[in-house]
Amino acid sequence: MPRTIFSLFALVCVLFAAPAALAQKKVTAKIASLKITDQKTPLFNAAKEGSKGSKDHWGKIELKFSTSSKGDWVDEIQVRWLVLVYPDTSKTPIGLSINTTYVDINEGNHTVAVYIRPKFFERYFKSGRLVKTAVAAYAEIVYGGQRLDNAEQKCAQAPKDWFKMADQMKQVKGALLPRSKTPFAVIDYDYYEDEKLDNEE
Repeated sequence: MPRTIFSLFALVCVLFAAPAALAQKKVTAKIASLKITDQKTPLFNAAKEGSKGSKDHWGKIELKFSTSSKGDWVDEIQVRWLVLVYPDTSKTPIGLSINTTYVDINEGNHTVAVYIRPKFFERYFKSGRLVKTAVAAYAEIVYGGQRLDNAEQKCAQAPKDWFKMADQMKQVKGALLPRSKTPFAVIDYDYYEDEKLDNEE
């Protein structure tokens, strides 16, 4: 009888442990680069308003990284973005932040990006465009609640480990946008990872 009870107990332990073991898939990530660039709003031939070309400037923050998952697909990976901006119209630095989630990640190389919208530069920079020497960026890749890798693009004014003080910064919400919420979403679509939609569970 005791042996039967022990066997049943062992079986229950195995059944409960199996899902947890399956859920903890071994995934690693390595960041190759984090870059900040200036981009104009793309021109579409079907556009009806305004003149040809665009005067609006966006700030593009692009992250390239690779993943290893023993040949398995990964359901989703999150990237946490932080940006520190030193405007020339104010002495107070500004913090921008956003978390984006990417789905159906295969093993290999990946590219993702977020954008600072043009109106932000028009309001906080006299030039109305990105000033690379006044902007720092930070990104970290997260899977299953664990940080896999992180990278920083520095600027001279940013203090050491500024990204650890994000909660102390003046925040401007809505200035940092996922690629899907910009006019760049349909350009080079196959080159970038698929974002998780807002209404997806």
